[in-house]
Amino acid sequence: MLDNLNYNNPIVARRYWLFCGDDWVQWKDPTDEDELDTQIPKRKVGAVHAGGSFLVKAYTPMTSLVGYLDIRNAPHQPNPMCRQPGVTASTFRRVRATTFCDLAFDPQYKTLQETKIQIQPGDRLDRKITLAHLWIHEWGHLLNQFEDEPAVDSSGHPIAGDANGWERAVNLARFEVDRARGAPDLYALFATAVFFDNYGWGSGVAETD
Repeated sequence: MLDNLNYNNPIVARRYWLFCGDDWVQWKDPTDEDELDTQIPKRKVGAVHAGGSFLVKAYTPMTSLVGYLDIRNAPHQPNPMCRQPGVTASTFRRVRATTFCDLAFDPQYKTLQETKIQIQPGDRLDRKITLAHLWIHEWGHLLNQFEDEPAVDSSGHPIAGDANGWERAVNLARFEVDRARGAPDLYALFATAVFFDNYGWGSGVAETD
């Protein structure tokens, strides 16, 4: 449960980190000085991280998050996540941190209440992505250490991409039950379908019967 005691405990180190934006992450080339190195003179980043790495720095009055972090497929530049097209949020399980990009607060991601009154018969659930959906998905990563599970097709064969969205969620649940239990988008879809109780969602499409 992400309550105040877990999020900001004055007795123990912060258990979870929530950020808006990713200016707490900075790419360091192998030839850059390693500002965290305790040797004098300081060595280069490449002495420990041969290909370079991302330096993360965040501070509160109680604790800090400082170190190097491997971010897969991220461009070697400042703001490595939020400059990528379509990225709303990212979670880094090893350091228990989630960052929400500006796109997550774009008007296209409405509240649950706003979205509920706008749904029409035939609308697809996975096209009604709300800010709450994004939060539930990322909290699956942050609190339960879930991964984005690889997708399977309607015959159970592996396909490219993750099991996000209704069709892929159903396929994963049909053929890979154990993996489906750890797929965060399945929980986000289920939770939003329960809230949108003015329609039935058994087929992933808004139905009146």
